[in-house]
Amino acid sequence: MAFQPFSNKDIRRFFVLFWGMAFLVLQLTFQLVFQLSWGTAFTDNAISIIGIVLCLGIVNKTKYLPKIQGYQLIPACIVLTVLAALCLAVTAGILYYLNWSDTAYHEFLWQSLPFRFLYTWFIVTGFTFMNYIWQKSLMRTKERDKTENLRKMAKDAELDKIYQQLHPHFLFNSLNAINTLMVSSPDKASQMVQQLSDFLRGSLKKVHREYIPFREEIDHLRLYLALEEIRFGKRLKTDIDLHENIAESELPPLILQPLIENAIKFGLYGTLGKVTIHLKSQVFRNYLYIEIANPFDDDAQPPKGTGFGLKSVRRRLFLLYGRHDLVRTKRHRDIFTTYLKIPQRYDKSPAH
Repeated sequence: MAFQPFSNKDIRRFFVLFWGMAFLVLQLTFQLVFQLSWGTAFTDNAISIIGIVLCLGIVNKTKYLPKIQGYQLIPACIVLTVLAALCLAVTAGILYYLNWSDTAYHEFLWQSLPFRFLYTWFIVTGFTFMNYIWQKSLMRTKERDKTENLRKMAKDAELDKIYQQLHPHFLFNSLNAINTLMVSSPDKASQMVQQLSDFLRGSLKKVHREYIPFREEIDHLRLYLALEEIRFGKRLKTDIDLHENIAESELPPLILQPLIENAIKFGLYGTLGKVTIHLKSQVFRNYLYIEIANPFDDDAQPPKGTGFGLKSVRRRLFLLYGRHDLVRTKRHRDIFTTYLKIPQRYDKSPAH
């Protein structure tokens, strides 16, 4: 296992500086305090450092680090202590041999063995456990990234599934309406086919984008409403009230269509009169607020379905923002209102 901290340029500079300072301090100490010659002190320093570096290399090459786990820390310290002692024995033997005839140096060498052992043990143990901590940190980072990637893949897969469920029911109704119009009003049928084509083409362009400008969503929603107005004729009216400076606010694509589809379904079902769907929006304190209101009559409601529209919007907003408070509904007398609160990545609203 390579000594991974050295892959960082700043850490490499630190250790070069560390060894340089250690070498200089020991060199001056050996010369000024113990009165060793420059050459003898330099040789002592160089061989001691080379021995420690080789010792660290052995620890890394044997891949001992991954085996250190919890209760194994004490045995690990024992192994590193033995290794430091062997390293000191080898370097001391080499230094003794190189200064075979220098009895004064021999005396200095024996007296300095305790200090040399502590110095060697501290360096070997410290570097080894620093490497160990580094490796564990890398492993945790990789595991965290792996978990995050899996979570993102699962989220994307669920979002794709929701997107795929958005249009089938609407497309089925549109094709039925076109089939009916082909007999009674071929011109309207042709117009509806063209508008349906434009709507689906726009949907395909937006489905893989995480966010789109609010003006794009409204333009796409108008295509959908044009189709529905062909189906329902003058019975369906829509009132879209957009606050000024709101066009560049962002929201997930195709988030409004399921709610408008629900509003039309529950507003027109079982009635013969005209129905108006209201949509209002504004930006306030870094949130895009949207209200969709439709008439609601308990006595003229469609059979209870899956409620996919509202549930899909709630689920999508939770997957994108991790919050459950972005959708709420309220019924007051015969009006049912859905409220959306979309966080904005940048505050495009006027100062408040």
